[in-house]
Amino acid sequence: MSGKFLLLKKYWPLVAVALLVGTFSVLPLFFSLQRMGDSFQGIWPQFNDDANFYLSRAHEALDGHLDMNNPYVAEHKDETYPQAVGGELFMAFFAWSLHISIPALQAGLTFVSPALMAALFYLLLMLLYPNRASSFVLSLAFFTVVTGGMTKPIHPVVSFPLLLIFLLSWFGLILENKYKRLRTLMCGLALGLLFLTYFFHWSFLLVVLGVYALLLIVRRDHVQFKRHLAIAAVALVIAGPYLVRVIFGVEAPFYHEMALRMGVFSTHWPETFPRLAVALVWLAFFIFVTRHYCLQREQRSHILFALLIANVVYPNHQIITGITVENANHWSYMPIFVYFLAGQYLFNVIFKHAWAARKMFDASVAGAVALMVAVPAWRLQTFNFPPYQRSLRIAATEEIEQRYTDSLAWINGNAPTDSVVFSNLGFMWLVPVYTHANVYYSENAYYLLASDAEIIERTLLFHFFDIGQFKAANFGLGEVPRILWTQPAMIERNTHWLHDRLGVPWTTEFSLARELALVQSTYDRLAQNGWNLDLLRRYRLDYFVWDKTLNPEWKLDQYPDLAKVYDRDGIAIFMFNDMAHGA
Repeated sequence: MSGKFLLLKKYWPLVAVALLVGTFSVLPLFFSLQRMGDSFQGIWPQFNDDANFYLSRAHEALDGHLDMNNPYVAEHKDETYPQAVGGELFMAFFAWSLHISIPALQAGLTFVSPALMAALFYLLLMLLYPNRASSFVLSLAFFTVVTGGMTKPIHPVVSFPLLLIFLLSWFGLILENKYKRLRTLMCGLALGLLFLTYFFHWSFLLVVLGVYALLLIVRRDHVQFKRHLAIAAVALVIAGPYLVRVIFGVEAPFYHEMALRMGVFSTHWPETFPRLAVALVWLAFFIFVTRHYCLQREQRSHILFALLIANVVYPNHQIITGITVENANHWSYMPIFVYFLAGQYLFNVIFKHAWAARKMFDASVAGAVALMVAVPAWRLQTFNFPPYQRSLRIAATEEIEQRYTDSLAWINGNAPTDSVVFSNLGFMWLVPVYTHANVYYSENAYYLLASDAEIIERTLLFHFFDIGQFKAANFGLGEVPRILWTQPAMIERNTHWLHDRLGVPWTTEFSLARELALVQSTYDRLAQNGWNLDLLRRYRLDYFVWDKTLNPEWKLDQYPDLAKVYDRDGIAIFMFNDMAHGA
């Protein structure tokens, strides 16, 4: 029997799960491209609302702004935005090296990255317990029916493989007696790269490592403790640029207003009581089972205990620290990930014991483990399943986007870098991704450095041509859709879930009435001298892009202050006369 055949026989589940997950993840993109057929002109469909934000940041690097402070507006580019940029730099460099667009690269990663994640997760499960059947089923389930396809740019496409590489190296460092130095180095490298890539992964790992380090101190395992110090040292060296960026970033103008808009505010309440309850039940169940089977001294139990403790502490740290950082919103699939790891170990150990001893109690406990894994995965998953649903319903949007290919190319060929475009939301959604220009307004603006007043003004001015309808609809404000406080208001409701259940009154800081009053006063101030075109020049504006089919009411050709510089396929581009004559 040949060596290649033996290798394939040993690793065929890994290859199979990678191919199945990769295919599952890329199929919505395939369906969309197939439906578009010859009408596809290079504007790639996206199936996640955050995709534009990360692709725009990656393109900002190609525009020469490696710090990526603001990929949307021309203002605020010199103010340090305290967020890691490693994933976007990776995407930009990779796309530049391959001479393809960043969205085209993301399309390829839609298959490659989930396949890689599934393979790494399979290996991680096999390290916990070498059962190919359960490792295959859990890996396949996690990246299909649970998460619905891990395809969002940067997070998780770039960051989650790094997390898995860290865990593989860390598990191997603890569980196997070989390659200790290499695995220590790999842990430090992966953790350091996570500092440069994604806050919610490295900060979780710090809690995990902290809990495990305490276990090492209790066990007086000085050798392992020194290895963990080495991991931290390597990671901190790599993380240096990010840490410096954060130190300067928190001193940037409007940082505190931006942080509040993102959901960072003071509270001592858990973000979600149901998730906390499930985490506590899982931790208690794990302690009971490991004690029942005398697994307390087993290294795998110590690893999983650290993960389950961190699963309770990390997303609820604000009970102690008093500051929520929107964990639940960014961490929805991670508890399921931890439960799958614990389930792989417990189910196999218990099933092996039950099979040998033929004890019904053991079999029932194994069944309980299966339920403890399946029920949270079914009830608590909130991450990214819409790709298949959205691939079936965005055909009209895709067709409109393909019409913009020529006008986007004109902007790239004629507009100076960082020129500002005012258009409909769909067109401005594409400008930072496919051109070197910026936009007047973005729905993602509240994520970025700017004052609350500027965010409100830009939102109102974006509705310059339909301001009457927008005002009549309460400026688009509701309990969930907000201009400023969507995240704080949602988190505030979550943290007071128990108050509502018990009928305990509580006061809201981020009420709809308060935000509506702010928006109304801003509108009154803007409109006090008349609602005219010059009002738009409060912020930099270079080009109007008018889709005559989509927005016939704009009628830009009737404004004497504007000069037409492009007109093709129902799309016209205008500039202010004084700017057109100077160009």
